[in-house]
Amino acid sequence: MHEKNIVTKEDLDDFAKNNSDELSKLKGIRENLWKRYHRAKTEDKQKEIIKRVEVIQNNLNNFDKDIKKEKENSRNL
Repeated sequence: MHEKNIVTKEDLDDFAKNNSDELSKLKGIRENLWKRYHRAKTEDKQKEIIKRVEVIQNNLNNFDKDIKKEKENSRNL
């Protein structure tokens, strides 16, 4: 209390109010950062899913090509 020059009850009340306001402000900033973090994390997951979908689609396309080749080869025999 000495470092903050708190002598009277009013000084203490002012200090508490200022800290309360600052605490509310910091909590708001923290909440916004938390939301941004989780949105980014979700976007990363979405990007990961999109990459997996592309790989799966390529595999399916290759599988279809292989089936067509086998059918053509079986017809030629």
